[in-house]
Amino acid sequence: MATGIYVIKKNDEPVYVGMSRGIFRRWDTHEKRWPATEYDYEILEHCEPEVLLSKEKVWINKLDTYYNGENLTGKFLLSTFRDEVCGCGESELVCLTWFPHHKKIRHLILRHAVNSKERQQALKLIEECKPLCSNCAAKHEFDQLGFVL
Repeated sequence: MATGIYVIKKNDEPVYVGMSRGIFRRWDTHEKRWPATEYDYEILEHCEPEVLLSKEKVWINKLDTYYNGENLTGKFLLSTFRDEVCGCGESELVCLTWFPHHKKIRHLILRHAVNSKERQQALKLIEECKPLCSNCAAKHEFDQLGFVL
């Protein structure tokens, strides 16, 4: 099973960047929106499951699918970081996470409808979190940050 980051392109232009622990299975779910007869699917990199989110953010930023692509659901999540800064000074939206509940928040926001009950749950979780960049969040997981909490 392929784990990593992938891109969907149309006419060699990146349209959507995604991540999955089962890339080929995930591509099947995209078929209705982005049919393989009109779009190209490409694996950008294989990586460990623990770094999927941070790697996906890097590729979304690098390929500019947030502003000029169809990573639409991610816009809401990224917009929740407006005016937020990590304790280290990092403020780039695609680098920030809601610590310690980012995975749960991301799941609730990206997998459910815009006005859903799940999205409201995510907003409540955000109130309990601190914005940390991916690096500081990883360091905090290993108890190497004193200034964060």
